[in-house]
Amino acid sequence: MKRLILAIPIHCVLLFICLFVYINQSLTIPELIPGMEFSYKLLSATELFLAWLPAALFSIYVVTYASLFGRDDKHIMVKYSPYILSQFKIVAIFAIVGTTIVVCGQEVFNPLVKQGLQQMEEAPALYKEYMSAAKKYHTSGDLIFAIQYAEAAERINPRAQEASTLKSDLEVQLEGTDYNDALNSAIFTHEKFSIIPQERNITSYELLQKAQEAYLAENWIDAHYYSMIAQRVAEPGSANVDDAKIMAADAWNMLDEPVRFENDAVEEQYRLKKLAYSQLMMGNVVEAYYSFSDLMKRYPHDEDIARYYAAAAIEMEAQYFFLDEIPISYGLEDRRDIAFSLKRQDGGEQVVFIKGLSSVNNTGGLVQYARGLSIYNFSMAGRFEKSLYVPYAKIMSQSIDSLDTAARQSLEYTDLDMEKGTVPMIMLESVDRVQPNSLNKPVYKFAEGQSQATKQIITLPIDYKDFLLLKNASPNPEEMMLADVIQMSLKASDYGYAQVVYGQDACSRMSKPFLYIVFFIVAASIGWNYRIMSGRFRFSWILTPFLLTVGVYVLLEIAKYTQRLLNYGLFGIFRFAAVPIIFVLALVFVFSAALFFVGRRSQT
Repeated sequence: MKRLILAIPIHCVLLFICLFVYINQSLTIPELIPGMEFSYKLLSATELFLAWLPAALFSIYVVTYASLFGRDDKHIMVKYSPYILSQFKIVAIFAIVGTTIVVCGQEVFNPLVKQGLQQMEEAPALYKEYMSAAKKYHTSGDLIFAIQYAEAAERINPRAQEASTLKSDLEVQLEGTDYNDALNSAIFTHEKFSIIPQERNITSYELLQKAQEAYLAENWIDAHYYSMIAQRVAEPGSANVDDAKIMAADAWNMLDEPVRFENDAVEEQYRLKKLAYSQLMMGNVVEAYYSFSDLMKRYPHDEDIARYYAAAAIEMEAQYFFLDEIPISYGLEDRRDIAFSLKRQDGGEQVVFIKGLSSVNNTGGLVQYARGLSIYNFSMAGRFEKSLYVPYAKIMSQSIDSLDTAARQSLEYTDLDMEKGTVPMIMLESVDRVQPNSLNKPVYKFAEGQSQATKQIITLPIDYKDFLLLKNASPNPEEMMLADVIQMSLKASDYGYAQVVYGQDACSRMSKPFLYIVFFIVAASIGWNYRIMSGRFRFSWILTPFLLTVGVYVLLEIAKYTQRLLNYGLFGIFRFAAVPIIFVLALVFVFSAALFFVGRRSQT
């Protein structure tokens, strides 16, 4: 068996060298980023090698077994004899080893190789797109977006002088600006001054005590704020609610009273602070945030301003996301061109398109940013109702039990776990962290007679795990990981995909190991039939594995094509009931191949 163990890597290395030479001479290389040519050829040769690997192993098995069995010509073998059964154990072990090598190559390494080739092929277009966006945002003054796109372009093409120069220019422009400060110390006040009761475990009674202390100190803003928070967290029917309402009203009335200060500068500071706070309390979150942001620069040591700047920022983050959050330059996009459809409660359909998705590192995919999000709604009759488009959106995993009553009710028609389930929550509106008047809203279109209602935040009526699955879905299941194909075969029809396509591919890929085991056992049988008797070896037989590989490759492709057709037909007729049928057939073929081998006998 040592001979077989040594022959496998030697033959594979020689085959890879031959394929790399062939690729190097014949491959037509598409437009690539300079410097990627060798890597592209290497991956192309690897992809071709993984396709030829089963035939290569089969061929080396045949030749090596022919040599090994020839050395045992002193044994007189009869059908089902103890000796040939002992040989079958070795054959079975190496059939499993060969199958494991092939399956790992096709199911683990091949998808990675294909992904690498696709990224290289898309890199030039992506570089141009990112550079165009960087220049556009640079011209419009959106420096945060501009530098992120410039960094992304530089990562794609490190040798590009244009991207490097633009990035350097932007870094100089950002140096010492409000943007730079915002990026380096964004919302630094949260930890120091935040009083969100859910995070601090502050009871309504304790908040009411704080409000009373502030009221006695004639700090009307704090008195009003704490009493408003006390109302928010108090239990329904609690006496604290009425007390807090009275305190809030009294404090607000005192805020309306004119206040005189000896120092005009202090009076102006108080007036601006009160104005910004009023905006916050009236729900003008964006205006309040920018007002407090401006006051933070003018009065950096005022703790009241810092506290309410933090409060405004928290409210902002609950309704909007900041443009500089988008991780364009950190991991590029995980997936592009994602599409799926969802059934609505009224029988209509919702179709979702996402041009690109970027995951935030170290979140397990729970926070993602979508580029080019479009959502279309159609009636049960297929008529267009409304659509929205937004250049960027933030998608987060949100537990269902944390949603408001209306959102929870809209999910009751689904099969989601209302207590433990999570759904994708999409924030549609974004703002610049520093620059005022930068609110980005989705563009809506409505059919005639449809309600013109719009939303800042929407939820999709699907499990968040299904969303991650749809992120990895492809119209061609052969490009997907086997685990994703299996899951898609169970849920494809729920999201507008053909279940039979994913079902037959899952069955084919799961039953393919049995096909390879059959082939490797047959290889041993052929090796026995054409065993090389002692003293009859010829040097010219060294070429046999390479010539045999070509013929076996053709036979394997025919066998795999026949297998796919059979699985497609069975799955199309019986659906998931075809799974046990397919596996029983696979086991019958394996058992038949085993009987075929142990039925070998000596010619004497």
